[in-house]
Amino acid sequence: MRVYQANRRKISRNILRVLSELKFKARGVTAMDDPIAFVTFALLILLTPGPTNTLLAVAGASQGLRASIVLVPAEVLGYAISILCITLLLGTFVEYPFVTIAIRFFAALYLFSVATYLWRIPSDKHFERRSITFSSIFITTILNPKGVLFSLVVMPQNSGVWLEYFLALMVLIMIASISWIVTSSLMHTRLSVPIVRRAGAAVISLFAAVLIVAPFI
Repeated sequence: MRVYQANRRKISRNILRVLSELKFKARGVTAMDDPIAFVTFALLILLTPGPTNTLLAVAGASQGLRASIVLVPAEVLGYAISILCITLLLGTFVEYPFVTIAIRFFAALYLFSVATYLWRIPSDKHFERRSITFSSIFITTILNPKGVLFSLVVMPQNSGVWLEYFLALMVLIMIASISWIVTSSLMHTRLSVPIVRRAGAAVISLFAAVLIVAPFI
């Protein structure tokens, strides 16, 4: 038993060391300490389609700009909590891999439930106004894999400027989410709401499937 525990601790230390090296290498390549590189890479991630962006696009196209703009704080708050938790609990995730696996499956199940909700939601004015809620954006963002990229790659190594970069990232998240909503809201009167929702449900289901399958590929 003592030999097993010693080997386990040794393996854990090696994993932490390798992860740290990979983290530093990734940051070295992307030069995240440089403000221009930081903004560029962050915007590339934020403007790439994902679960949260899909929901925001569906909200803008089906509910309109005025009803959807209130969802922006939900994404900002969700990413803030996600990044802080991943940063603080990184060691736990590495030492206990099953925690990461459990989170992935929980996230996939939640995304499947969101997709099912979007697919089956009634097509009437009452539900149209509240089909995408603050809580759905908030929870989806917390479970969004992009939070890992922001925590391990985008945020700078220098702890002295970490808070400034974190606040800047929150501003970029706000800008990106507004962009998704405004762009999709321009099609609010041109597209069939049920089609928009079901298209969003299909995309979110795809992201959920990737979360489950990716570790085994």
